[in-house]
Amino acid sequence: LQDLVADNAASRTEIRERLEDFATQIQNLEEMIKEDRQKLVAILRKLERQLGQQQ
Repeated sequence: LQDLVADNAASRTEIRERLEDFATQIQNLEEMIKEDRQKLVAILRKLERQLGQQQ
C-alpha cells in the first residue's frame, strides 16, 4: 500500500509539473500572438496610408 501511495504521489507531481509546463507554453504562445497581432496592425495601417496616398 505504501508503494501505491508513493507511486500516486510521484504521478501527481509529474502531472502537476507537466501542467505547469503547458501553462508556461500557453503564456508564451499568447505573448507571441499578441506581438504578431501588433505587427500585423502596424502593417495594415501602413498599407492603408499608402492606399490613401494613391487615391
